Amino acid sequence: MNFSPREIILEGWHGQLNAGDDAFALVIADRIRRSAPQSRIAIYKDISNRLYRQAGLAVASSPLVTSLCLVRLRWRYILSRATARVLGGGSVFGPHFSEPRTEWWERRGIPSVAIGVSVGPFASERHELGVLRYLEKCDFVSFRDSESAAWAARHCLDSEWVESFDLAVLMRTP
Repeated sequence: MNFSPREIILEGWHGQLNAGDDAFALVIADRIRRSAPQSRIAIYKDISNRLYRQAGLAVASSPLVTSLCLVRLRWRYILSRATARVLGGGSVFGPHFSEPRTEWWERRGIPSVAIGVSVGPFASERHELGVLRYLEKCDFVSFRDSESAAWAARHCLDSEWVESFDLAVLMRTP
């Protein structure tokens, strides 16, 4: 997939001291920059400042920016410049998932993709339906495991999707 230079929002558990999700963010940032070197990639939070230092990701909340008002202002500014949205990094659709409001992205015609994700376990049928509704609004979905891909097939997911693998293993090491 080739990108033109963009402002890309990377959503998930990145920047919250989870090695797998941070590795995923580094891999995605590297791949996007190979396709579109001028792209700016942003995440909401980076507790360790590692993603900011190592990958140059724009961050709304970090150890250096702790004022909630300033964090919200910075995040609104970052969102206002967004031209693409990438959700990913594993179990973002597990029991703690709450269906995000997607109208804002849809009204602006901003494409959304879910990369390297798993689904479940679900807290209820309503929760499962919320995940399905959300994924059907994505332009593309890449599942990192066969159980999630089988779930998509059973539910006739109405988005372009593939079964892939956990992309964190692609992280470059020094």
